[in-house]
Amino acid sequence: TTFATLNPGMAKDIFVATADDLDNINIAMLALRAIDACPHDHPPVTLAVRIDREDLANELDAALDGLNGRRRMRYHRLCPDRDGLRIELARFAPVFTKADRDAASHALVVGLQGRWEQALAQIVIALQDHPAKRPVITLSLRDDEKAAFERWLAAHPDFGLVVDFNVLSAGPHGLPDDAAAAATVATHGAPHLAVVMLDGADAISAALALRRPSMALGVATSPILVRQTREDHLLAALAETSVKGRDHSRIVPFSGPIRAESVARVLDRRGDEQAIALHAAYLDNAAHVAPGSPASIAAWDELPENLREANRASADHMAILFASEGVALSDRDAMARAVAGSVTLDRLARVEHRRWMADRIERGWRHGATRDNDRLIHPSICDFDALSEADKEKDRNAVRKLAEIAHGISGQLGSTSALRP
Repeated sequence: TTFATLNPGMAKDIFVATADDLDNINIAMLALRAIDACPHDHPPVTLAVRIDREDLANELDAALDGLNGRRRMRYHRLCPDRDGLRIELARFAPVFTKADRDAASHALVVGLQGRWEQALAQIVIALQDHPAKRPVITLSLRDDEKAAFERWLAAHPDFGLVVDFNVLSAGPHGLPDDAAAAATVATHGAPHLAVVMLDGADAISAALALRRPSMALGVATSPILVRQTREDHLLAALAETSVKGRDHSRIVPFSGPIRAESVARVLDRRGDEQAIALHAAYLDNAAHVAPGSPASIAAWDELPENLREANRASADHMAILFASEGVALSDRDAMARAVAGSVTLDRLARVEHRRWMADRIERGWRHGATRDNDRLIHPSICDFDALSEADKEKDRNAVRKLAEIAHGISGQLGSTSALRP
């Protein structure tokens, strides 16, 4: 009755964003019925639905795979945890803040509350910034969190190719004791980034404790990203407050309310420009798409949301990729030189291959001798040096194409005819 009164079938965009995933899905299905009843000449309606649970979102993507192909509807997923962390990692990934670019990146994760699986995968990908060295993620976890993490890791056995995990027992504030913290710093160096994934006040307490000068983990000035499920005022105020012996700057909340950037992406594709260009490049090479992947050769608006996310993950990593060679996306000439030089191009290709592997592994793929899309097996999930020369060239071509997308310098980059699907 409410939907009939609202007449949602005549809307241009519908956002469904209550605090409950199942309520949101049920409301979205009611909206879908109303959309189906609208006139045939009505423009497509954008249906944006908040779904926080990653497993539910993935299964829904599969169940509703045909929705984006419907003539009257385009589906987008909203996820404050995922989207907020993505935005902040684009600012604070270690490659942008660490003093020694050649050092292996090191991140500290405190707690695994909320929808932590996708957040942890995003951190793994953001740390892929070295052609040879695996990054390190130190996790400070309670016993129940350790058990959940071990189950997740067992389901993604190839993560050892792209990251080293270091698990510590959590004590007060969710942080390890001084001896374990000091041993970690001695082995891996101080973390370049901390991400606190505890709940509410516990998250604030841990973030502030990490800023204590006596804290053995050595993150007194490193960026700290804090999961907050409500609108933040405290951290924003602390960032402007000077306290002797403590640096409260760069303690930044993520999650909470749906970000304005996420709304802009749904309404007018703002922020998706590079991802759309990357997918267009893939379509230009549709002959190279493996059999059994028809969904990936659809136009952007008809792509399933999970495939749009894969393009966004690659586009989001562009700045990290080129920063691994000290090149900013804004420096057109330096980027052209980087992809023109065989040595720098090879290093960039190795970084891009690590990012590609991390993304695939997180989505459930694993290494196997023969590609099998149904069983999520891919022979290229292996070290760069184990690839065939043709597959190495696919990673080099991916780097060339990313540079071209960033600055439109296609005439200087050589062939980009074989991008990796």
